[in-house]
Amino acid sequence: QKYLVGVLYAENNLIFGAFTRNHLESLKIIASQAAISLENAMLYDDLRRAELKVRTLIKTANEGFVELDNDAYITDANPEMCAILGMSHTQIIGRSILTTVDQTNVDMFKRELALRQEGKRSSYEITFDRPDNTKVHCLIKATPLFEGGKQVGSFAMVTDITDRQVSEEKIRRLNEELENRVKERTAELECSLKNLIDAQKKLVEVEKMASLGGLGAGVAHEVNTPVGVSVTAASFLHEKTIEIAKTDPDDPDFPGLLEKYLKAAADSSTLILANLKRAADLVSSFKQVAVDQTDRKSVV
Repeated sequence: QKYLVGVLYAENNLIFGAFTRNHLESLKIIASQAAISLENAMLYDDLRRAELKVRTLIKTANEGFVELDNDAYITDANPEMCAILGMSHTQIIGRSILTTVDQTNVDMFKRELALRQEGKRSSYEITFDRPDNTKVHCLIKATPLFEGGKQVGSFAMVTDITDRQVSEEKIRRLNEELENRVKERTAELECSLKNLIDAQKKLVEVEKMASLGGLGAGVAHEVNTPVGVSVTAASFLHEKTIEIAKTDPDDPDFPGLLEKYLKAAADSSTLILANLKRAADLVSSFKQVAVDQTDRKSVV
């Protein structure tokens, strides 16, 4: 031994030379074996204390811990795992964990067990069904167990994430509801915008008609004067024509009357032409103004 484990004291005061060389060799062998036994005992004691510490930590942990064999039967579980599954320790031990897994997750769980048999670790989410028909959503971190270099089962830490998943689902629903509200509001705004554009077009048409009405009134007022003068001149010429037509050509005054009629006809014709041209120019001018105003309102 490289360090002192204990002391073996042997004494015999009755005779001299009680311990021969052979006795001393035997005592050395006995002392060496005793030291090995003491050291193994201390190692086993340390191992027992370490195992007890680990089991205490697992037992009091806030996470669930479960141990399975390769056939998915539960060989051990801590109190938190029992609480997650909603069963007592005696109900869980020896039970196939597949009977607690939600049916929609059974195939996935079997694939995960196959990974343990291949010596692989993994993390995944799964849902357990409790006896009271409630569901528990869990995050599982699993690792294979080995004994003598051979894979014999698996060990997993199970975290209840039901509250987190419920919160995530609420957030998802709120986001979906918000998206729907945004779509509805967008549709309403698009409809309002369309109505506004239609109303604007109608307003432009109304203003156009109002402008044309105003222009019509202006045209009627401005054109009324030259047209009235032309009508008056035409009436005068008509009267003179009737008078000259009734006069006897043999009448001594006929030549003088004809000369006056011709002069009156020429003056009336000139007046009529001038005023009708004035009326035509006014109509053409107002038509151009109407076109210009319509174009401006269309641009607006």
